[in-house]
Amino acid sequence: MPQSYSENSVENKIQKNSIQSMNIPGFIEVNSSLRRKTVWYLRKNVDNITNYRDFLHSLESELIKKLHECVRVHPIKYDLELEATYIIPTEFENIIENRTFNSPARQLFVYSNVVGLVDCDFTLLLAKEETYAGKDRRFALSYIGGLMLGVHQYNPPISCRGSYLTLPENIINRRAVINPQNIDEQSFKWAILVKHVSKYRNRVSINYFNEEHRYDFSVLSFPTTVSEIKLFERANPGTSVNIYGVKSNEKNKNEKSSTQLMVYPLRVTEEEMPNHFDLLLITGSENKNHYTYISNFSRLVSSQINKGGFKSSPIENLRNLANEIPPDLRRTYKTILYAARTLINIENPSNKYLAKNVKEAEEHQIDL
Repeated sequence: MPQSYSENSVENKIQKNSIQSMNIPGFIEVNSSLRRKTVWYLRKNVDNITNYRDFLHSLESELIKKLHECVRVHPIKYDLELEATYIIPTEFENIIENRTFNSPARQLFVYSNVVGLVDCDFTLLLAKEETYAGKDRRFALSYIGGLMLGVHQYNPPISCRGSYLTLPENIINRRAVINPQNIDEQSFKWAILVKHVSKYRNRVSINYFNEEHRYDFSVLSFPTTVSEIKLFERANPGTSVNIYGVKSNEKNKNEKSSTQLMVYPLRVTEEEMPNHFDLLLITGSENKNHYTYISNFSRLVSSQINKGGFKSSPIENLRNLANEIPPDLRRTYKTILYAARTLINIENPSNKYLAKNVKEAEEHQIDL
């Protein structure tokens, strides 16, 4: 139902004198509360448009742009109030009534269809105005005051926060993985883009959106499966992606140490390209998957290697036998060789020896 202006209306949450004096186009901030967790913006009818439909159409693109700006900072709820003044003629004098037509509060995320939501809101506002005007033909529209936009910071419940999963504690303690906190199903995209984000890397916000132009993600579906990553590599020449998983280390399952979880390869690219990424895939309940960015691979796996992953030199034997094994098994050995190659900087004599063997195999162009 439309409401007349009262002490609790949005009109009275702001200074009326300042509103009346504003003749600036665009959505202007007029008030905020709760340490800016709620902000009100007013778009005045500075052109004195007398038709509701024309007025809403004139500001539609401005409203969509403003909502995009707000939701890039944080998930929000928003609502609209269309303000107008009516004249009711009587026998003695005309009665002036101020009315507002409200839209319901809507949740808005970065991936929401803002255009579609705004269209639904405008349709609802127009329907409410028509219903109000049709109740009493004596009402005559005097002028349309403007459109009030209320933006409220929204913290969605955990069940609504997309694919985001927290890292296991012993992975966090290794300080080698960056886990962007997303509220959608696009964790693969954010795990890729974090490489180019310098500040506030743990939360997906405008700092991530500014980097989206770097890659073509159009070939992917969200959530992204491991099998789709080859499509991303093809769409972005010079880019390669390895995916690693986490599993329990049965030998150390009773030990309270960071080696209780082991990092292992899920997907290793055929050729490491100049723009290379190592991602860690975390699996939660109900087959929920979440990609994270490995910022320091050596640090991530150093503890499990030093605890016995490669104490001797198994790579040398693998290198000598590689050409004798079936082709479909060679990928397994290439995976192990890749892991050894990434450990060159670890201060462990046996790992340095493995790295030396890998380098020697490459120099002699041995097909592994």
